[in-house]
Amino acid sequence: MAAEEDVVTTRLESLEEQMKLQREDQKNTEALLVGIPTQLDQMMELITKLTGTEKDLSLSPVPMTPADSSLSAWKATSNILEKQLNIKMSSENEEIENLKLNVDELQKETTNQTEALLQMTTERNKWKHAAELMMQEKDRKSSGDDDSRFAINFPSNETVIHNLLMSQIEFYFSDHHLKRDKPLMMKLTAEPVGYITFDEVCTFPKIRTLGQDKDVVRKAIMGSKYLSTQLGEGGNLLHVGRAEFTPPRAQDFPFRRTVFVYGVQPQFANENWIRNQFDCFGTIVKVKFDSGPRSSPRKVGARLLRKEPSRVTRLQIQDANHTEFQFSKTLPENLTQYICHKCNRLKEYSDGYYAARPGRQACFLFCIQCAAKKAEENMNTYNNYRSDDNAVKEILGIDDHDTGDINSFVSCLIVYESQRQASKCVYVRSRLGIDGCFATHFHNYTRNKKEICGEENGDLGPPGFSKQESSHKLVPLMSHSVTAGARFNLRNDPPSMKRATTAPTVWGSKRNQQRFGLH
Repeated sequence: MAAEEDVVTTRLESLEEQMKLQREDQKNTEALLVGIPTQLDQMMELITKLTGTEKDLSLSPVPMTPADSSLSAWKATSNILEKQLNIKMSSENEEIENLKLNVDELQKETTNQTEALLQMTTERNKWKHAAELMMQEKDRKSSGDDDSRFAINFPSNETVIHNLLMSQIEFYFSDHHLKRDKPLMMKLTAEPVGYITFDEVCTFPKIRTLGQDKDVVRKAIMGSKYLSTQLGEGGNLLHVGRAEFTPPRAQDFPFRRTVFVYGVQPQFANENWIRNQFDCFGTIVKVKFDSGPRSSPRKVGARLLRKEPSRVTRLQIQDANHTEFQFSKTLPENLTQYICHKCNRLKEYSDGYYAARPGRQACFLFCIQCAAKKAEENMNTYNNYRSDDNAVKEILGIDDHDTGDINSFVSCLIVYESQRQASKCVYVRSRLGIDGCFATHFHNYTRNKKEICGEENGDLGPPGFSKQESSHKLVPLMSHSVTAGARFNLRNDPPSMKRATTAPTVWGSKRNQQRFGLH
């Protein structure tokens, strides 16, 4: 036990030190990002001084109006650019470009540091949980509690309610809940930071469901070793919260705004390509690729591709040449909108479209929603009249995916600015792929991920039950061929009675079995 405590304590101290250093590095990086615009301004001021612009402007013998000052400034700037800074400006521009590159690198480094800090926080929480469990076990053994006695003497109802209230209120103030409860988060970030009134705690839904008076709730709060309280005059409980409260980090992948993209070809596995192909559905906040073939996202992508190996990946006009529609966001010259030839609605070119000749005015144009509907119709046609003829697949735009090797594709998560944008993306890209990749909702991804984890852990789920013949016996399902006797009840049960008819003979008799070939 002592050895385990030493391991947990050592690991916690190491993680705390690493997180402290990581936070310092992140603060230094953010400070550099804040200071770069100031450096750019200082460089421009230095350029102005080197060229003597301020001296020339100060020689003006007549006081100038704001309009004259602006005109003189434009003239001075023009002279600087045309005559005096041909060499100097080139070197300064190189330095500015280098600074911009440094900004991009610092932003990437900040993102990496944030993700590393999040991983260390998760690991720290796991070790902290292990340490707390060990402390509870140690306290229980030191107090001499007898497990057998607790197994017999179940706590009273009041004790159960007390512990339930205490745990429920602690859950409301936990980081896990605050990430999902924005109104409560806003209250905790206001003054006093980290606290809300006791009356507001009593209005929490789960607290009201238990139906206890305020004295019982107050005892539960005072009994918690994690919650902090602020008392008023006469010992009245005024505020409840967390001491030294810091708002938790927001969810990296919000449930309703995240889209799972799978089947991405390796040559397209970069953020620029993903943004160019998927920003037509809305503003992309974040893109994150999987970490390799053994990662859960890659396995989920393979599972989804394996479920439906035949998918629509392209649209074609049903003419003699089977001209293919191509996805594009190109804006024709002097045009920003078009009319969809399917729904006859006015659409924006920047929202994406499918056309026989992208970028030209005289061609068939279909919005991405109508293209998705057409792809769904093609898929239903192929399923109803399934054929291995390659010509049929070519006409309907069906493509058979190679789902055996998970190294042949990449998956990623895309976070949009709103739920509507994410739903629009899934509606289109779940029906009509783009260069072999498709999209699905985040909840579908998480569901398949749980199923895969259950299969890897040996949890195959509940066994399939047989058909129940009566309330006392289970019999296996049997597949019977269609024979003369299949029209009738194959068991010895009598058929249903009809109105105004006499009772029939028992169908299970030997004569009837011979008559219908059941003997």
